[in-house]
Amino acid sequence: MDSAVKSILVVDDERDICDLLSLELIDQGFTYFIAHSVAEAVKILKNSPVDLVITDIRMPHKSGIDLLHELRLTNRKLPVVFMTGFSDLSEAEAMRMGASAVVAKPFEMSEMVKVCASLLDH
Repeated sequence: MDSAVKSILVVDDERDICDLLSLELIDQGFTYFIAHSVAEAVKILKNSPVDLVITDIRMPHKSGIDLLHELRLTNRKLPVVFMTGFSDLSEAEAMRMGASAVVAKPFEMSEMVKVCASLLDH
């Protein structure tokens, strides 16, 4: 990874997941933002530079897929990692939609860090 600190937006309605991810991201030298809804995520993305988005697929009101569609209207290159505890979307389908990776819940933090690091190296 280059020397600039990378910023990651974590979007999940489950606060425990956000807390665990934020601790790991800090340990790995990333900065982060937390959003508990797509609406919060959109506000952060409008006001803050973000290098990667990690989002849950299933959330109340709008889904991670909705967030991906909104992102792709303005930023086709921002890497987006889907987290999901459900098998309702295959990795191939997610990639066709424009996602960069899919990580199944529950996941090992080291797995998520590895995925994020590999996407941010590009």
